[in-house]
Amino acid sequence: MFTAASETVVGASVSSVTLVDLSEEVRDLELSFVNLLFDGSNPPNEVDESERTEAFYNGTRVWIEWKLTLDESFENVASASDIAAVRERVRQLVLLLKCNNKTGDVRAPRCLGYFEDESDDYDHRFGLVFEKPASVPRTASLVSLHDMLLDNTSEHRKGDVPSLTHRLALMRILAENLERAHSLGWLHKDLRSNNILFFKDTPETDAVLSEPYISGFDYSRLDIKDDLTITYRPLLGMHDMFKNIYRHTLVLSEGNGASKITHDWYSFGIVLLEIALWMPIDSILMIDLERARFQQVWLVKERLLKTEPQHLKLVRSLLGNTVESVIRVCLEGSVALGFDDSCDEDKIEVKIDLKEKYHELVVEKLVQIEGV
Repeated sequence: MFTAASETVVGASVSSVTLVDLSEEVRDLELSFVNLLFDGSNPPNEVDESERTEAFYNGTRVWIEWKLTLDESFENVASASDIAAVRERVRQLVLLLKCNNKTGDVRAPRCLGYFEDESDDYDHRFGLVFEKPASVPRTASLVSLHDMLLDNTSEHRKGDVPSLTHRLALMRILAENLERAHSLGWLHKDLRSNNILFFKDTPETDAVLSEPYISGFDYSRLDIKDDLTITYRPLLGMHDMFKNIYRHTLVLSEGNGASKITHDWYSFGIVLLEIALWMPIDSILMIDLERARFQQVWLVKERLLKTEPQHLKLVRSLLGNTVESVIRVCLEGSVALGFDDSCDEDKIEVKIDLKEKYHELVVEKLVQIEGV
C-alpha cells in the first residue's frame, strides 16, 4: 500500500541514483546504429513519435520508438543545444527504463538502449530500442490498446467487446502501475491507448488483457524541477491531434514543461473511459482527427465533465457507480481529491497528499470492485 513514508524513501533513493552506482549493463545506454537491421534494409525516411518501427538488433527482433529533434513547425533544423538537451533527456529516460528492466517495478517493455541517427538523409533523431519479454511467445504480435479499440469500431468486428471482468482487471493493473511510476518519481506525459501494449498470439482479446505494458514515455523524468525540461507546444497535424485529445488543457496551453501527476491522471481518465466503453475517445466524442481543429480537442474535458454528461452516465449504467466515479476523479484531478485547482503540486506535502488520495479513490476502488 502506498504511504507517505514510502514516498519519502523511494523518492530519495531514486533521485540519488547515478550512472556510477549502476551495473555496467545498465550504464551501457547507447547502442551501435550499424548493428540495427531494418525491415526493407533501410530505416524509414519519415517517422512520427506515435509510430513504432520493427527491426533486428544483433539478430534479435526489436521495435523502435522515436524521439525527434525538429522544432514544432517541423520546418527548422534543431540547434546543437536543442539536440544536446534531447540527448540528455533520452539518456535519462533510457536509464530509468533499464533500471526498470532489473527491478520490474513498472510494467514497461524491456529497453535495450538508444541510438542516434545522424545521417544526411534524415533529421537528427533518436531511437529507443525495445525487445519482447522472454515469457512472450516468439509468434506473438505487438498490438496496442488503441488497435484493439479500433477493431471494435470496424464493421466486421463490431460488438467484439471483452468481458467486464477482464476490462475491470485491466483498469486495476494500469492504475496500480501508474501509481508505482509516480511513487518512483516518473511522469509519463504521453499516456494514451496507443501506448498501452500487448503481445497477442490468439484472436481472443480477453486472453491478453491481463498482461499490459506501458510504453511511449515522453521524456519521463524524476518528478523534480530541473533545467532540462523539453517544452511542448500543440501541433496541428493529425498525429499530434491524436496526442492532444488525451492532454489536459493546462498542458495544451502551457506546454509539457508544466506537466504534473494530475495531468497524467487526466490522460489516464480518458484511457479508462475508452476501456469502459471499448472505443477510442475520438469515436466516443465523434471527432474526426484528420480534420479536427485545435478547439475541438481543447474542449474535450469540458464536454466530458459539463456539456455532455451522457458519456459518464453511460459508464455508470454499464459498469456501475464506482467505475464512473473513478473516471471522474481522474478527469477532475486535484479538485476531486479535495484540493484547490491551483494547488502547488511541487510542494512535497501536497504531492504526498495527492498520491494518497489517488490510491484511496482510484486504486483501492478498482481493487474492491474487481473483487466483488
